[in-house]
Amino acid sequence: MIANTRRISTERPPPATKFLMPELPGRHVPRPHPHAALDAAAQLPLTVVVVRGAGKSVVLESWLRDRPGWRPAWLSCNARDADPVISGWR
Repeated sequence: MIANTRRISTERPPPATKFLMPELPGRHVPRPHPHAALDAAAQLPLTVVVVRGAGKSVVLESWLRDRPGWRPAWLSCNARDADPVISGWR
């Protein structure tokens, strides 16, 4: 048996940039249909999983910006976050 000698680093918190919503692109086009679907699901636990480049961040960010009284939690993830040795997350 080969032992895993890599250690999980939990000493550093994730960078603050992971918790910032991205800015809307300059050529943003409003999408009322996805906003309506998100409105219908707003009272339920929600996980959005879509292929890369589908525009999920832009749709979610524009939808949240239209709700100024809300205080959303945002977490940006990438492939490195799946590896606890690199990311330090469990």
